[in-house]
Amino acid sequence: EKNFWIYGFEAKSIKKFNDIKWDGNNILLFGSEGFGIKTKTLENSDFQFKVKIKDNIESLNISNTVSIVCHFINQNLKSK
Repeated sequence: EKNFWIYGFEAKSIKKFNDIKWDGNNILLFGSEGFGIKTKTLENSDFQFKVKIKDNIESLNISNTVSIVCHFINQNLKSK
């Protein structure tokens, strides 16, 4: 309605965040460490993504996850 896409980052998601074109207005939702994003919030996001890490590592620290995603998006936007 306001021309924004809402992306929820969830470790159990199938899609990887680096497979998307980061164009337009985006809202990024990150959950807390240990609990993730609340179910209702995740259900109401437009898309759900994860940061792919090694199979033997369950999840990343939230600050590391945000840093990786923001760096990737920033580099992606600079290259346009």
